[in-house]
Amino acid sequence: MDADFTGSRSSSLAIEQGIRTALDMADYQIGGKPVDLIRMDHRGNSRQSLENLKAIELDAGALAVFCGLHSPPVLAHLDFIHEAQLLFLDPWAA
Repeated sequence: MDADFTGSRSSSLAIEQGIRTALDMADYQIGGKPVDLIRMDHRGNSRQSLENLKAIELDAGALAVFCGLHSPPVLAHLDFIHEAQLLFLDPWAA
């Protein structure tokens, strides 16, 4: 999860809680394989978000990326997200 856990902590924690609730209902497994949610704080900074996305791209075990309420980090890096073929899930789309 690449979100702002500093300036927009409440919304990011609410999204995280929802994801963790869903994962708990599935015993933290997808297709019988264990999964976990890793929190990455971009602090509302698009450059930090890009660094987080690059780290996720390099992680062979990464399945998907959830974002938080901030659109600028997502919009600034749509080309990268598409080129890296990251499954990107936006639970706070407006």
